[in-house]
Amino acid sequence: MLKRTLIGSILLAGSVSMAHSATLPAMQGFNAVIFGDHTAAGGDTQGRLAVSGDLTVTDSYSVTGCDADPDCVALPQSNGTRDDLVVGGSVSGSANWAQLSGNAVVGGNVDGGVNISFLNGNGLYENVGAAGVKSSFDFDQALADLSTSSAAFAAATVNGSIVSDESWQLVLSGASTGQNVFSVTADQWGGSSKSRFIDIVDGATAVINVYGSSVDISGGTVAVGTAGCLPEIFQSANDCAPTLVADQNVIVNYVDATSVNLTSFGHFGSALALSADLTASGGSINGYSAFSNSDTSNGFEFHNRFSQVEITPDVNVVPLPSSAFLLLAGLAGLGVSGARRKKAT
Repeated sequence: MLKRTLIGSILLAGSVSMAHSATLPAMQGFNAVIFGDHTAAGGDTQGRLAVSGDLTVTDSYSVTGCDADPDCVALPQSNGTRDDLVVGGSVSGSANWAQLSGNAVVGGNVDGGVNISFLNGNGLYENVGAAGVKSSFDFDQALADLSTSSAAFAAATVNGSIVSDESWQLVLSGASTGQNVFSVTADQWGGSSKSRFIDIVDGATAVINVYGSSVDISGGTVAVGTAGCLPEIFQSANDCAPTLVADQNVIVNYVDATSVNLTSFGHFGSALALSADLTASGGSINGYSAFSNSDTSNGFEFHNRFSQVEITPDVNVVPLPSSAFLLLAGLAGLGVSGARRKKAT
């Protein structure tokens, strides 16, 4: 009987508050979390991926790989001490899979159509059951904590304004040097080939609360600039500030959406949609991603823009109870027995 030992430490923060809007400790160090089933035809997850239900993958896929993306934050090689893919159910499909930096932990089984390649001592643990999965990612706690965070974002005082609201352009402007909070409808945020400009002070953060049951986005852009960098002098996202600013300092909180549909769209900034199914074709989400129910994607990518081994919250903006701040600086002293190790190819 194989015993797994995970190393690192778990820290419960006390009464703190979150200044950097895209710092989501409840993600437990994972790039994307799906509270349901995940079906992917191609694409990848550059950081760590957690799926509470079944994972179905066709075509090639990879987890914890940057490829040629210069803005990707590569995770350090764990040599078998960190779990980078966690699946509560089973894994099926027909895919050649590259698992680059850590282990894969699966509550059920991995069928023979999925061929996963591992490097440097990382491997596959399947049929570990609910207890084994929970040792790597606590989905119940994460959903509770993220729900608290989403509600806090939605309840925050709106201090940003809508400068322009057209079918082809949305301009948001905020003067706070800390957190800028915006409120928009699904129709205002959604649309086809729309340019979205977020004009905030250099180094500030933005929370965009989106209200509406269905959000549909096809093409278009998101750009973040420093104060005074409005659309009339925008030529591209990089002219006023690197797009990495948006990746790290913007979170889009889909407060009450039940469906989010993305087509050929680069979603710069994290996405939090805890009641929504995601349907995505082409494009990416550049930041943290948390969706509920189910996720279907075709050639879609979850991009890693954060160092996700250690996450540190800041203070003095959005008060949240201490239970919302379970920080994963690693994985500590947890053993799982009864796991069957499958030989890496």
